[in-house]
Amino acid sequence: MVLREPDLPRASLAGPTRDVKLIADHRRRLVRNRTAAANKLRWFLHEIDPELPVPSLAYDGCACSTR
Repeated sequence: MVLREPDLPRASLAGPTRDVKLIADHRRRLVRNRTAAANKLRWFLHEIDPELPVPSLAYDGCACSTR
């Protein structure tokens, strides 16, 4: 595309839009890392004791149990 249309301006974000994109990208990386760590932990628990019931690590909206 660049070879065909060399005069096109470079796409970029400015101001608050760029800040929101950077924060969203950072959050996406944090979630991906947390998911990878949780999956690794579940696998390690399964290797230690395959019969051990490993609870789901899904986010339920609450950091504590109310039961």
